[in-house]
Amino acid sequence: MCLGRFSAVNFQVLGHSNTMLVLLGGWAFLGDTITGKKLCGMMLAVSGMVGKASSNQSLQPPTHLASNPKSTIESATANDRLETCGYLDLLEDESLAPLTKVAQRWIYRQQHPDPSTCGERKYVVMGNEVLGHGLGSILHVTGTVLNAALRTRRQLVYHDQLGKQLVGEGCGRGEPHKNLLCLFEPPSACGKEHVTSKNSIEYVFFKSGVEVFGNNLLIAEFRTAPPFLHKQLKEHFEALDVELSYQFVKYWWRAQSAACLARLNGKMQQAVAQLRRHADMFVPLTPVQQQGNLASLYPLPPGTIHVHVRHGDKATEMELLQLEEYLKPAEHQLVNRNPLHFKKFAFLSTDDIAVIQDAASVVLPAWSA
Repeated sequence: MCLGRFSAVNFQVLGHSNTMLVLLGGWAFLGDTITGKKLCGMMLAVSGMVGKASSNQSLQPPTHLASNPKSTIESATANDRLETCGYLDLLEDESLAPLTKVAQRWIYRQQHPDPSTCGERKYVVMGNEVLGHGLGSILHVTGTVLNAALRTRRQLVYHDQLGKQLVGEGCGRGEPHKNLLCLFEPPSACGKEHVTSKNSIEYVFFKSGVEVFGNNLLIAEFRTAPPFLHKQLKEHFEALDVELSYQFVKYWWRAQSAACLARLNGKMQQAVAQLRRHADMFVPLTPVQQQGNLASLYPLPPGTIHVHVRHGDKATEMELLQLEEYLKPAEHQLVNRNPLHFKKFAFLSTDDIAVIQDAASVVLPAWSA
């Protein structure tokens, strides 16, 4: 009943609680003796539970963040948290992929050395070969190049034109660049100004499973995680007696690299916060209006599951899935296995209006959305 619904630490706390109840029940009802050794053990267990509860409490978002949608997201503190990965302190491990905090902090440390040493560093420049690609594809390829940078102890920097098709001239706000830096934090503490022909290689293109860099340098197969993180993952799952698959590691790294690279910069945070406060940006599909102004739903209620249904151009690559086929595994894998954490509350986004219409009329009688 409990396996799969709790984290490893919470499961251990639950087990110790059960042991204490057995000991206390034996003393209260069966006349067992509580020896000094048992008493010390119970006191130690209680102190551990208190420590765990205090740790969880310290990771909760500040109260004003949950009640006031205008606060913190625009503040310098919030910007700094996103820039330095400090936001991880606000998240519980149970809501994240395995070892997310370890991975994000390690990547950040590797790519953010002391700025005074940038002149001594070596670099990988993410080129503009992906000019015709969408944002997801660019992040996917850039995540592969980030892997190459981490493996070869180089700093990742962006080409001046990387992602220019996604942003306006000067980022639409008079800034000096026109690339992914319009949207996201720089991937490294070192910038393009430190790059020379002698200390850098440039990503050129991907072909037949091989990453091709400048000067005819070939570095093959970066579909898996960097060695340090791969080792951490392997040890983590070996302790759980679970064997890692190649596919899991590949998609785990893809998620970790995208999360690191797609940290919104301060100005984009402000723009997104302003959009989130407009009620007409949200469409209630079920009686979610009972919770008040829709704009006050940001941040979303705890336990919300984000479901993104992508149709559109994806039909050229694969068979399109309907909303039901997204919700069924979400309910089985998340809600049913961890009902204390996840709820049947969905934040639905899509590029296909038919999905919204279908959700409102057919699919979501049991969900709030």
